[in-house]
Amino acid sequence: MQTIEALASNTGIILLEYHTADSLGTNETKDMYAGYSLLGTPSVVFNGASGNQALLGPKSYEIYLNRVNLLKEQQSTLVIESAVTVTTPLSTSVKLYNLDNASLDGARVYGVIYQDLGTSENHFVVRDITPVQVFNLSSYTSATFELISTETDSPNTHIVIIVKSFSGLIVQSQLVK
Repeated sequence: MQTIEALASNTGIILLEYHTADSLGTNETKDMYAGYSLLGTPSVVFNGASGNQALLGPKSYEIYLNRVNLLKEQQSTLVIESAVTVTTPLSTSVKLYNLDNASLDGARVYGVIYQDLGTSENHFVVRDITPVQVFNLSSYTSATFELISTETDSPNTHIVIIVKSFSGLIVQSQLVK
């Protein structure tokens, strides 16, 4: 099994699991789950689209493989540069570059902070989701955002930056730390 870091660096794909009904769920992960209007658990949402989901089952692997292969073929024109400032609370500076001819209007940027618990049952657990920042970004311009979490830094804390379009599709994501 690959770690989130290895999957991200080898394929450019980031996989996040949000706990909802157990002791590891937070208000933020429950809100994220509700926002996807999922049919049940466990569910997988591809590319952040609420209508683009699949329940786990006997044919899951084939469904997932087809969707992952489609995602790998897509090219993003949005570039993310980021740096984590080790403070309490944890802060991440994010600079977005729009390298497309079209503007990005009503987009959202936020960070998902997860922790590596090192257990086989719940290896990586989402601890916080930063407040969502809505923005417009004209073609060939950049913008800087500060994403602040309630979590404190530790060696096993990691951050994924997610940028979604107005429609909710993930435009770009990046594993920061």
